[in-house]
Amino acid sequence: MIAWLLYGSLEQRTGGTIYDRIVIEGLRARGVAIDVIEPRGSRNVLLRTLLRARVIVGDELCFREIAFAFPRLPHAKRILLVHHLTCWEGARTRVLEARALRASDLVVTTSEATRTRLAHEGYRRTIG
Repeated sequence: MIAWLLYGSLEQRTGGTIYDRIVIEGLRARGVAIDVIEPRGSRNVLLRTLLRARVIVGDELCFREIAFAFPRLPHAKRILLVHHLTCWEGARTRVLEARALRASDLVVTTSEATRTRLAHEGYRRTIG
């Protein structure tokens, strides 16, 4: 089972959520079991939920929860999906986003520009 961390619902009409929905629908059409999980709330409940997942995909917007959960879930393949880092907009999120990046086994970017920027910042385990 793949656990996919995403704020809100797949029905949201934002660029990142539409991207996630297309990928998830494509995987499900190929028979892959995916549970979409809203990560906000109790951190203990989130960890218990993720313990049964073999693969965890976290949308980077959930970086706060990912920075907490990924280091505590070494049993699973942890994949961070990066559309764009919030800290690139000057927000004070760099430490938690960096923690989420370091705790990921793989970082998937949605554009070559994002992959190049992450590589320039020292994150080499990226594909885009």
